[in-house]
Amino acid sequence: MPVNWNLLNRADYESFSGVKEMLVLYNAHKRNAARGDTVSHSILIDLNTAIYSGVLTRKQLEAIELFCMHNMKQDAIGAKLGVSHRAIGLRIDAGVKTIQKLLLSGNLYKKPSKNTDNPYCNIEGDIYLGTAEEVLWDG
Repeated sequence: MPVNWNLLNRADYESFSGVKEMLVLYNAHKRNAARGDTVSHSILIDLNTAIYSGVLTRKQLEAIELFCMHNMKQDAIGAKLGVSHRAIGLRIDAGVKTIQKLLLSGNLYKKPSKNTDNPYCNIEGDIYLGTAEEVLWDG
């Protein structure tokens, strides 16, 4: 598959809006990666690594997962969690800022500190993102 130059040029980790756009397009990245789009695959790896690195609070992680991965609206997330859509927006934005800092830090692929509070980290601090099929599954 040829390089997806359009997406490569749009993937801007240096701007908040660029990182948020890549997160909002999470499911599109999964579909495109499953079709062999290497740019989407690389972005998906970066996003998953950042999201599940342990840097997000549980509330930020939950809001990002529901908003970006499950395509829920902020009002619906707020209703589900018993908080206002404004609170959800603040959690998402704080999470995006944290993810952006990690993406730009140069530390994204360094071994994480031990974080047993993160359900995706084992006791040794290794991050488990799932098998390729689980990561790319669009079902």
